[in-house]
Amino acid sequence: MASLVGMSPSAFSRFFKLRTGKSLSDYVLDIRLGYAARLLVDSSHNLSNFNRIFKAKRSITPREFRALYKKNKVTV
Repeated sequence: MASLVGMSPSAFSRFFKLRTGKSLSDYVLDIRLGYAARLLVDSSHNLSNFNRIFKAKRSITPREFRALYKKNKVTV
């Protein structure tokens, strides 16, 4: 299966790692961890605020989402 840039997924992975020194999954993890770290230092983000925003966006609480994910392996 060819991608939009004319590379197979494995060729793109090799290209990405050659250019960045990281696998694509490691790069995505670094981006997510950086974002999470910024949220941790932002005093306006606390657990109750997170729970409220999560429920507003997903229509279920984080606890309900986790239980549903464990039961059905829902795509996030």
